[in-house]
Parts: sequence; structure tokens; C-alpha cells
Amino acid sequence: MGGRIHKFHDATISKLARVTLIDACEPRQETNMECSGESRFDTNCVVEANEIERLRATYFVDTNGNKIDLIVGAYRDENGNPWPLPVVRKVEEEIAKDMTQEYEYLWALGDKSFTSAACRLLLGGESMAIAEERVASIQSVSGTGALWMGAKYISKVLNYNTFYMSSPTWNNHRGIFESSGLTDAREYRYWDPASRSIDMEGLLEDLRNAPKKSVIILQACSHNPTGLDPTRHQWSQIVDVLEVVNLLSYHERGLMPFLDCAYQGFASGDIHQDAWTVRYFEKRGLEFITPIIPDTIIS
Repeated sequence: MGGRIHKFHDATISKLARVTLIDACEPRQETNMECSGESRFDTNCVVEANEIERLRATYFVDTNGNKIDLIVGAYRDENGNPWPLPVVRKVEEEIAKDMTQEYEYLWALGDKSFTSAACRLLLGGESMAIAEERVASIQSVSGTGALWMGAKYISKVLNYNTFYMSSPTWNNHRGIFESSGLTDAREYRYWDPASRSIDMEGLLEDLRNAPKKSVIILQACSHNPTGLDPTRHQWSQIVDVLEVVNLLSYHERGLMPFLDCAYQGFASGDIHQDAWTVRYFEKRGLEFITPIIPDTIIS
């Protein structure tokens, strides 16, 4: 009973908050009063649309009948509508029909069966880190939420402030990390337009020159936006650099790998092949943080 009252209370507060926000800037019919600029919600802050939003806006106003939306990473049908995977539909139906499902509040770290399954999906059933209980995992709201939680932990608990992104990288990496408290944003070389390949010399040089206590954002597979991933030999070179700097004493630890794994199973079609990079990092003995989809942060 108490749980139901609590949920109703939350919903009521949320509804009231929305009404208050709307009323603050909308005219009131009884007085016909216009928004005077005195509301606390009036600001001069203008948030510009990012590149993805600008492209989507351009796409929607384009009248060309042959246009195709390749902007957002989602499956679509021949009419351009989202195409949910059949296995997702199947599981949704099974969950809806399962009368044993409970709707109790989750623990702070999330559904343990879910996070445990996510760990096995990423690290594999033979993972020594799992067997030795050296893995911690937290359920999050979306992959973006997992990124934010990991970055917030690194900033607030581990006291890191510098983070490196590939040049170029996913549009939201910088904003997520900066909003989490890491203010020193830097880039390492990645895409070489002249050779249309990875600039490995520049990448490794930038990692070697990174200051102590730097977070290195690496994309485990299907690099966004280039689509170009390091070979296994190139990954070994990257790990060689990370391994050397992490031989420092605990209080002088160097670089923290942050392996963003958003496309496991979608890059090659094989969940094990796409997880190779993360599993290789584990076998080499590195400490790292990995946000993955399904929505979990693993360290």
C-alpha cells in the first residue's frame, strides 16, 4: 500500500511541476496577462542545434522523393519508419504475458539479473574477471546515461579532470563528460583524411604525451562517425601504451581507458567478435570502464 501511495505522490508532484512550468510563461485566460519577462524561466540562454539535429531538420524539409535518412543509427523499413527487431517484439510480448513479473522498485544498482547478463554478454562466459568477482556493474537509463554515470564517477570519486576523445568522435562525448565535471577536454589524432585511414603514429604519440590521470575515450567497435576501427594489431599497440603508463604506483596512475561499446553485435553481426576489444583489455589486465547497450556501466 505504501508503495502505491508513494508512486501516486511522485506522479502528482510531476504533474503539478509541469503545470507550474507551463503556467509561468503561458497567458492566463482570466487576466489575459502576457509573459512579461519576469518569470524565473525566462533566460537569454540559446542552445544551438548540434550537427545531427541540423541534418535531421534538413532531411524533413527536403521534398526529394528519393531521400534516405542515414543520420541516426537505427533500422528502418522501406518507408523510412523505425523497424523494431523481431526478437525485441517477441520478448516484449513474452514480458507482457508473464503475470509473475513484479513492479517493485529496483535497488540502487539496478536489476542484478540484468546487469549480470550484460556482463556475461560483454566479457564472455569464460571471463576471469567475472569468476574472480572483479567486475562491478550498474544499470542505467540508456547508453548515454551509462556514459554520464561513468564520467561522473571518474570526476567525483577518482578526481580526474582531463579526458581525451578521438578526432573526430561522437557528437555527444564532449558534452556528456564536461557536464559530468571533467573540464579539460582534449583530442587524440584518429582519422587521417589524406590516407583515409587511422593515423596510428599520431594516435600513439598523443597517448604517450597525455598527462597523468587522463581519461581516454575509446570506441570498442563501429567507430562513430568514421566507421573505421583499429585492427587487432593496432589495438595491441594502443594497449601497450596504456599498459606502460599504468605500471605507475596507485596514486600516480596514468591513463584510464573508457571503452564506449554502443554497437556490440551490430558492427559485424557477431556479438563475440564485436566484444573482442573489451575482452582483450581484460586479458591484458587493464582496469577500465565500459558503458554498453543494453544500458549498463561496467568496470
